[in-house]
Amino acid sequence: MSGLLNRLKSRKSGSQHVNNSDHESSPSPSTFDEEGFLCPICHNKFNDPSNLAQHYTQIHAEEPVVDKHDTTSAKNAIEEEKETKLSADAALWKQQFTVSEQSRILLSSELMQQKQHADDLKEEFQLFQKHFKNAQIKIADQSQEIANLKATKDIYDAQFATFRDELVNTKAELKEKNHQVTVLCGDLIPRSTNDDVDVLKRELIVVQQRMHEISLEKEQEISQLRSVLKENYRYIENFGQFENLFNQNLSIYDAIISENTSQIQSGIQEIKEFVRLTRENKDKFQMAIKYTRTSLKENRTEINHLKQVNIELNNKLEQKNQSNDKLINALQLEQKQTNSYRTQIESLTNEIHELEKTLNEFKNEKNQFIQNKMGGDENDERQNLVRHITEEKDQYEQQTKDLRIKIKKISTERQQIQNEFDQISNQYTQITNEKNQLQNDKLKLNDVIDSLRKQLQDNNKDNTKLEKQFEIENSKLIQTEEQLNKIKRQHNQLLKEHQDQKQKFEIQLNEVNRNLVQVSESLSTATQTVDIQREKYEKQISSLESELALRAKKHEMQLTALTENLATLRSEIRTANEKLSNLEQIKSEKADIEARLSISQDERRSLLERSLASESKNDKLIFENGQLTKKNTDLDAALQEIAREYQVLQVSD
Repeated sequence: MSGLLNRLKSRKSGSQHVNNSDHESSPSPSTFDEEGFLCPICHNKFNDPSNLAQHYTQIHAEEPVVDKHDTTSAKNAIEEEKETKLSADAALWKQQFTVSEQSRILLSSELMQQKQHADDLKEEFQLFQKHFKNAQIKIADQSQEIANLKATKDIYDAQFATFRDELVNTKAELKEKNHQVTVLCGDLIPRSTNDDVDVLKRELIVVQQRMHEISLEKEQEISQLRSVLKENYRYIENFGQFENLFNQNLSIYDAIISENTSQIQSGIQEIKEFVRLTRENKDKFQMAIKYTRTSLKENRTEINHLKQVNIELNNKLEQKNQSNDKLINALQLEQKQTNSYRTQIESLTNEIHELEKTLNEFKNEKNQFIQNKMGGDENDERQNLVRHITEEKDQYEQQTKDLRIKIKKISTERQQIQNEFDQISNQYTQITNEKNQLQNDKLKLNDVIDSLRKQLQDNNKDNTKLEKQFEIENSKLIQTEEQLNKIKRQHNQLLKEHQDQKQKFEIQLNEVNRNLVQVSESLSTATQTVDIQREKYEKQISSLESELALRAKKHEMQLTALTENLATLRSEIRTANEKLSNLEQIKSEKADIEARLSISQDERRSLLERSLASESKNDKLIFENGQLTKKNTDLDAALQEIAREYQVLQVSD
């Protein structure tokens, strides 16, 4: 019985095509090694619970209770009530089964959605890791470019320093030459003598040579300065290109940061949705736990009711045992009486045959006597004798006819008594079989009640475990929400810092452009501004490097935090899946319990029907015993009358 109860709610593992057109189209006798839905009465296998419900409601609910005797109106009413109850129970069972199937389908769809959501999160996390790796590679390339630019800047600084030294030296030489010119101009005062003129001519020649040398030197210096300026212009162009590259890199970084921020925001929104879904699942789990608690309470009440019914059935069994003992004693007495009646009937039949023989002999003697007396007596006496003899003859014939009629009645009554005795013996065997069935059903009910108690204890333990797990999940959800809030704050701070730095860079770039214009106007101001800008750029580059390092560290920390959060979310999803599997097991156990309860209710109803049928049979047997006793008394009276008539006949003879 326990194996049949466990097999009632087993589901098909593979996808099989189910023929839903007829409930009797393909019912095959089931074995315990196959899977499917079993009928508890005829043990036929069905692939679909709807087919099983149709089969049960159409066949077993409408099966009429066959009674050997004529059914009364009360029995018809009881049968109609039973049929309505069975149909209502089947409809309730069908509704409960459909509700449980719908809840199972909803939970499975939610599980699939959660799995798809987890897969999407994994894919997005992998994409985010790829973007982060690409950003790291770009940052490394840009850091190398910055290092190369720093090296070129150092070279340019060294060249500017040498150029400054050369300018200072040329300025000093110019001052000395100007001083010499002034000295020479002072010396070139006109003199009157020819010697002075010659000297002056010589000095003029020397001065002209010297001036020519100086002009050549100045031209060389100017050409050198022009080459230096060209180099400076080239450096400025390279610096402009570097600025353009820097601006492009900044725009690329801005785009990457905006993409990362959008991805982080989308991830945060998805995490929020996941948290919302987990909360909804938690609420659903709580509702399911409440429903299981209510169902457990109902099962407990039903178990208590079954216990009371079991006690009542035990009392009824004891009463039936007592009544069966009484019936057995009565049947034994009736058997003894029937045996005595049989012996009496046989003796009476023998006596009747003897009486018939004696009557025939008496008739023959009477005829002979009449023939003998006819010749010797007178006519008057003859006529009187003839009349007397004819009257006696008529009386004897009537008595023989009455005796024959009574004999026929006794034989028919004997056959009726024998048939009734056979019926009583058959009923006695049926009562004994029903008694054995009731005892077996009682043992089965006790086993079912014990199994239900164990299942209730297991369900209580599972409920306590689920409550603890829900508390742990609530704490984890609170922690994840706090972490999300922290990540949001850090993200907002990073955005603010990025915007501030962007504004600073724009201001600095404007300043650089202005400084470059000023550099193009004059070399002296250019050298000063270049030094200032170089220092500023060095500071900016150092600050950028530090900020890039900090951002890389922050991104690494965020990635580690996100990976940890994803790991926790995966673990939570696994626990949620395990909980869902546990809930499905609990639901299947609940369905098994409901099926067992329905089967126990059906068995209880069948036991009640059998008890009512046995009570009606007992009443009939008591009534038949009364009729048999009346018939026995009538037979005794008839036998006494026959004996009296026989005595009268003997006396008259």
